[in-house]
Amino acid sequence: MPNPLTFAAVTKLAALLALGFALSPARAPAETVVNWPGGRIAITSDGNAHDKDDIGGTPMSLALLFSAGLKDKVVHVDYANHFAHEGHKGEANKPAMMDEMVVSTEGAAARFGRLDPAMLFNCQSQLDAATRNFVQQALRSSATDPLWFVCAGPMTTANRYLEAVQAADPAKLAFIRCISHSANNGKHDPTQSWERMKREFPTVTYLLIANQNSAGGEQGLCSPLKYWDWLKNSPNPDLRWLYGRNRTARVNEGKFDVSDAGMVYYVISGAGNERAGAVEFKALLEHPQASLEPARPNIVFVLVDDHRNTSLGCAGHPQIKTPVIDKLAAQGVRFKNAFVQTPICMASRANLFTGLTTTTHGYHANPSTLVRQEDLDTSFPTRLRQAGYQTAFYGKQHVNWEKGLNGMSKMFDDHEVLHRNPYLKKMPDGSLRHVDEIIGDKSVAFVQAQSAKKPFFLYMSFNISHAEDGDKRPGFHYQWPVAEDGLFEDIEPIRPNLDDPKYYLATPDFLKTTINRTRYFWGYDTPEKYRINLRAIYRMLAGMDRIVGRVMTAIQEQGLAENTIIIYSADNGYYMGDRGFQGKWSHYDQSLHVPLIVYDPRLKPDLRGRVLQETVVSLDIPTTILDLATVPVPAKYQGTTLTPLLAGAHPKNWRTDFYVEHHSNPAQIATWFGVRDNRYTYANYYLNGAELLYDRERDPTELTNVAADPAYAAIFTQLQQRSLDYKKQYTRPATSVPDNPPLTAPKKRLKKAAK
Repeated sequence: MPNPLTFAAVTKLAALLALGFALSPARAPAETVVNWPGGRIAITSDGNAHDKDDIGGTPMSLALLFSAGLKDKVVHVDYANHFAHEGHKGEANKPAMMDEMVVSTEGAAARFGRLDPAMLFNCQSQLDAATRNFVQQALRSSATDPLWFVCAGPMTTANRYLEAVQAADPAKLAFIRCISHSANNGKHDPTQSWERMKREFPTVTYLLIANQNSAGGEQGLCSPLKYWDWLKNSPNPDLRWLYGRNRTARVNEGKFDVSDAGMVYYVISGAGNERAGAVEFKALLEHPQASLEPARPNIVFVLVDDHRNTSLGCAGHPQIKTPVIDKLAAQGVRFKNAFVQTPICMASRANLFTGLTTTTHGYHANPSTLVRQEDLDTSFPTRLRQAGYQTAFYGKQHVNWEKGLNGMSKMFDDHEVLHRNPYLKKMPDGSLRHVDEIIGDKSVAFVQAQSAKKPFFLYMSFNISHAEDGDKRPGFHYQWPVAEDGLFEDIEPIRPNLDDPKYYLATPDFLKTTINRTRYFWGYDTPEKYRINLRAIYRMLAGMDRIVGRVMTAIQEQGLAENTIIIYSADNGYYMGDRGFQGKWSHYDQSLHVPLIVYDPRLKPDLRGRVLQETVVSLDIPTTILDLATVPVPAKYQGTTLTPLLAGAHPKNWRTDFYVEHHSNPAQIATWFGVRDNRYTYANYYLNGAELLYDRERDPTELTNVAADPAYAAIFTQLQQRSLDYKKQYTRPATSVPDNPPLTAPKKRLKKAAK
């Protein structure tokens, strides 16, 4: 998961600490607000044993964690002791001092909350055990459960830990947040430094809150003793004990060294709270669990209708103008190989809500299983709302629920279903307004009602660029907002990539009688009709882009831009005359391939503007949204979080294929299921008795069906079985996806389909 801190916040805090910044009691709040960002905490410390009486800030760190209600989040504590200070006076003091530090830490754990003794290590004698424990914790990490690694000691130990994690699973490094008060720790071991770690483990997030080796650096994490009198005189015996254990009067020339605790405070108070003095510690200790609201990002999900992957300026289209979305891509991450798993509006949208394939949730219409209570309860908007998000939905909905369920009211604090039919809606003053402008109006109003106190989720579900099925007049079949009147009048729309009649002739005969072909004559069958309707689609997309820009401006004006993620995608692809078709529904890439852009303002600069090649699917979107929001992802979800990819990792075990299907309206649309991998597309049109196979490496336009080619027999059998395995894996009782007829020998069956 990307770093939740802005660079400016880290720089500002470091500068304040480097000046020996100490907060005055007069400036302190009555109680501390703790915005715990989620995750678990591992601490490696040198004990700050600068003299024989200084036990350091680690006991204070534990006290803070336990007072904040985070004792269960502490998964690792170790000591990597150093004795460089002149007060040590030789080797004789070492055993006693180590014992003293362990006793002090164990005492803190016992008084402020039980800590598993297995998580208390002395790295001088238990380094292997400590390393094993740290790796075990790192392997549990994810974007929703990162490992905060407080490096309060020599970097030798920290390097060893990260090397061990890299050897076990390098992808997990992306979920480690290292925080330190020392830029290089050269006095401990010049070969093991903060800068070296940053070079060798670049996917780790690094947070430096002070540099103890620069003038006045670490002293900024110490407070004058007069600010700690309350601790010495506290009515709480545990706090008095803490003061006594550290023999404060003899520490650092009249200052209380809490450098370890300063880093822990920095983490638990929202990963960036600039107040780190005695008064803030006092507030947290005296007001335990004052406020433990997660510091979670706002998320806007933009879903466009009937929108294929190439129909954006940033995707290389030479005529379509989408500057707002292009800017999101330039400052975010664009996924070049993003696909839906069910290329039809209603089922695809149900997939997104539920995190499940159509085969699993069963909703595809004509006939269909309605979306169940159990899937509504685990839908990603429901989970966001339960986790404290303010949720809203405006636009096209197209999903039906079991009788008695109000799915939209369950998922959203505010919602309004806004469909086309017609696109232009009559307003109270008698004027006409495009339905998607109204989506923009509602979205802007929602954003303007939000604040930084509570995260929000906004789902903008556009009708653009779906055709108006009931109005087939050129120029009315695709309705654009009035603001885009006149755009593109001076351009001649480019013809489809697959315009040659050979592509239509090569499609199986049964596809030539579906509404893919019927609708071609609604929109594209003459040059004039094609010209008018393509310009109309361009205007629709330009209008959508402008409306998204309106919402982004509202987010900026509300002061929420630095913590608002925007995710952009589509419910399915679209034939724009390709293969002699209009619409979607079938197995070809024009039907499946969609745009996907994730803009996260928290991304590091070097992670922005990337175009990733990994294969991702629409089911990854709900999983990723929950992951980014640090909300647990239901175990039954079938997508994979994209957060490792966003964080710069490239997992070696990333998917190489995915299940695809379409089961709606068999009277007019051919129904099928199959699998698409990194080279081949296999489709089983089970009601037509046909199975198709395309080698996209040799035949990127999917012109030639090679299912009956003996040279592909092994691949055919492999993908045939793979699709059946997926179908079995995803099928559960009470879904109504039709059963397949018995499979027969491919050559006999496929002669007709190969025509």
